[in-house]
Amino acid sequence: MPSNLRARVVALSDPANQPVKDQIEWLYAALSILDGKANGMLQINSLVMAVIAAFVGYVQSQPVGGIHPCVMRAGVGGCVVAFGLLTLSSLRCMIIVRMGWGFLTDLTPDRPLSDFTKEIEELCALTDRRTQNFYWAWWLSGIGFVLTSILALAGGVFALGGYR
Repeated sequence: MPSNLRARVVALSDPANQPVKDQIEWLYAALSILDGKANGMLQINSLVMAVIAAFVGYVQSQPVGGIHPCVMRAGVGGCVVAFGLLTLSSLRCMIIVRMGWGFLTDLTPDRPLSDFTKEIEELCALTDRRTQNFYWAWWLSGIGFVLTSILALAGGVFALGGYR
């Protein structure tokens, strides 16, 4: 641990810096919540993407049979779009869970040890960026899930009824 970082950590334990310490702890708690939600969304996305990949592989290996080729191509195309949306969502989630220690470069010895404004500003900006990434990841996943559900329902109807 660099000496300036160690001195700043020690300065946080000073009772006079308790409000600053509380703000930093709150921001890290918010980042931890976002990290947990992004990890959960990554797991769900990967599960749905595996189902889509298995479905597309299965459909491509089957003879056309009772399903009209246009319907089959539309279903596979929709699955590819859903897969793409879930991939974009997963990339957003990976940005959220990425570790970065850029604020450590701002630990210059000329700043007073009791001045944590730069660290708090960096943590606020990081929380805002990760919240925006989660917002977009959530929407991309939501659209991908709805599209996958519609395709699964339509595929089930066509599979049960057959093409006439």
